[in-house]
Amino acid sequence: MEGPKRCVTAFVALGSNLGPRGAIFERALILLEREPRLRVVARSRWHETRPNGPRQPRFLNGVLRVETSLAPEVMLAWLHAIERACGRLHRGGRWGPRVLDLDLIGYGSRRIFRPRLRLPHPGWRRSFVRAPLEEVRGVAVMPCEAKRGSR
Repeated sequence: MEGPKRCVTAFVALGSNLGPRGAIFERALILLEREPRLRVVARSRWHETRPNGPRQPRFLNGVLRVETSLAPEVMLAWLHAIERACGRLHRGGRWGPRVLDLDLIGYGSRRIFRPRLRLPHPGWRRSFVRAPLEEVRGVAVMPCEAKRGSR
């Protein structure tokens, strides 16, 4: 019989510049918490920032600190499913407007260099990620505990 998986601290960056951005972030938080092997333990303030790409609306950005026993690849797939559930269509190019962008920017001390998953995420140094990351990086949290009904 396999024992319980160890929890890892991970960081998720959020970005949105289409629709009701704050409400979209709140919906994403609710959907994230539906996964019993993931717990949001801290969240930054939401920061309004200028877009890097072509002329478009301003972004809302933030970072979440989570405790999870999901493997990084599984967590990334969960983040993409939440993007789709919130109405994200992957079009508009790399710097295009978006309803919701969720990036796994860090996962414990893991370093992964694959075509679809790079950890730490290369964008973690961008100011719109770095500032909210600093808000949640050192926040003290209770040790990871499985949520009720965890798998």
